[in-house]
Amino acid sequence: MSRPVAKVVMTPEMEEKFESELYWCIEKLQNSLQSGKLSKKQSESTMKSLNVLMGKSSIVKKRQTMRVLFGDYRAKMAEEEKKLFKSNLKITYEAIKPHKNSKFLRKREPLNNTNSNCEELSNEISKIQIDNNSPPKTEKTKNTFKYVPSDGSFKFNFGNNSS
Repeated sequence: MSRPVAKVVMTPEMEEKFESELYWCIEKLQNSLQSGKLSKKQSESTMKSLNVLMGKSSIVKKRQTMRVLFGDYRAKMAEEEKKLFKSNLKITYEAIKPHKNSKFLRKREPLNNTNSNCEELSNEISKIQIDNNSPPKTEKTKNTFKYVPSDGSFKFNFGNNSS
């Protein structure tokens, strides 16, 4: 007969705190493995502990493992945070001063191309003449286009064949 498993109910704040504690313990174990200073037996037990912490074990088992490995891990986490906070206070930030020989270069189009394009456009515009009575003065007189001004009202061009 198996024992009933107690379900631990946690609030989101409690879950977040537990996850941060869990990640801290996992990080410490991984760092100790990567240091290479552990004996074969110590590294095997560390690997087993990592498997428990990273696996699908119950929260109770994970907390028990964390307590066995690190003792009062919450106090150790708080102490480490204080050390980090103190080291961050010592850091000063200074504005970067530009060098005296610095130059800002901006890329742009050559003036020759833009002026020639503007001149070509203005020449083309001056050649176009709008006149209701006479055809436009262009080189080709066979296919001419006549501009017919409208009366200014908007109309749809639907065929009204209601008769």
